[in-house]
Amino acid sequence: IALSENAISSLDEKLKKAHSDKSFCIQKGKEAKDKLAQIEELGIEGECPVCTQTLGDHYDHVSDSLNAEIAHLRTEYKKYDVEEKNTEDESNTCKKVLAGQRRTKDDLLKKQSKAQEAAAGLVRSQESIEYYSQQITKIKGEIAACRNIFYDENEHNEIKLQYEKLLTVKT
Repeated sequence: IALSENAISSLDEKLKKAHSDKSFCIQKGKEAKDKLAQIEELGIEGECPVCTQTLGDHYDHVSDSLNAEIAHLRTEYKKYDVEEKNTEDESNTCKKVLAGQRRTKDDLLKKQSKAQEAAAGLVRSQESIEYYSQQITKIKGEIAACRNIFYDENEHNEIKLQYEKLLTVKT
C-alpha cells in the first residue's frame, strides 16, 4: 500500500470511477430490460418500435441480443461492485495507516523537541560547571596566596586602639 495523500486521492478517484461505472451499468441494464419488456409485450407479430415493421423472424434475434446485453451488464456490474468494495477497503486501510503514521510522527517530533530542550539544558549546565570550576580554581589560588600572610589579632586590636586615641587628639 502506497501511503501518501496522493495515493489516497488516487484511490478516491478510482472509487468514484467504479461507482460511476456501476451506475452506468444500472442505467443501461434498466434501458435494456425496458426494451426487452417492450419487445416481449409486442410479441413476434408486433411492430418494431424503431422501424415499424413486423418483428417476425427478428423477434428471437432482438430478444437474444437484449438478454445478452443484460447478462453482459450484470457481469460488468458485479466486476465494478467488487472493484468498488476492494478500493474502498484499501482506501480505508491506507487512511488508518496514514493516520497512525501521522500520530507516530507527531509523537517523535514532540520527543525530538524535548530532547533538544534537554540537550540545551545540558549545555547550559556544563557551561555553569565550567564557570564555577574556574571560580573555584581562582579562589583556591587566592587562598594559597594568603597562606603566607601572618595575622595577629592582638596586634591588630592594639593598632586599632592607637588609631582611636590619635583621632581624639586630633579633635
